[in-house]
Amino acid sequence: MSVAIKTEPGLFPIVNASALRLALEITVIEGENQSPRAEHLSIAAVRSSKNQLVTYPIVAHEYYRDRLLTFPAQLDLKFASRLQEVVNEEVMRLELFGESVFCFDLNGALIRTQRGVSSQTLWSEIFAVTTFSENVVRAAWDLPLGTSEMIENEWLVGSFEAPASLDMTHPYLHLFAHQPKYRIQKLTSHRGFVALSKSSNLREEIIHAIDYLEGVINE
Repeated sequence: MSVAIKTEPGLFPIVNASALRLALEITVIEGENQSPRAEHLSIAAVRSSKNQLVTYPIVAHEYYRDRLLTFPAQLDLKFASRLQEVVNEEVMRLELFGESVFCFDLNGALIRTQRGVSSQTLWSEIFAVTTFSENVVRAAWDLPLGTSEMIENEWLVGSFEAPASLDMTHPYLHLFAHQPKYRIQKLTSHRGFVALSKSSNLREEIIHAIDYLEGVINE
């Protein structure tokens, strides 16, 4: 038996890794990348057929050279609670099951509801107790869902996509010597994301890593 899971292009490795950890068969269906191309907030949600709903903490997104940066949203409690209420209401109103990502502008207006695993959820692969992709696999197989809490509160995740001709092994020597806390996950040989936590220069160091991985700088 195999179950179908939708992702945006290129995210098969993430979902497949979660399925392999659980020894469950899946079929990945790639759809379009629907992420907003401007600063925004998002809440990822997974609802099982048994009506268990798990929502992830609110995260913020912005872009550096068209590369997505994701980090914890620092919001007023009342504002954050209102966004969570919107998500809960929309899940029920639209009768959504499986995976969804709710995108809000910085003023809290709902601007898009995406279906499937998206790049906006990659942060959970490192900084959530149960990754979004694993909960998606669990829901598809009608299994109980895992908890979604962040395991760290100060972090930044940035995507990268290097030219196919670039040597992608050499940058490791510089980056890991520069910052031993870098965590790099590849989706393909030249595409993936880099994460960092508990640093006083999170944005500066993530941008340095993206530029170095993409060959923009070569010290």
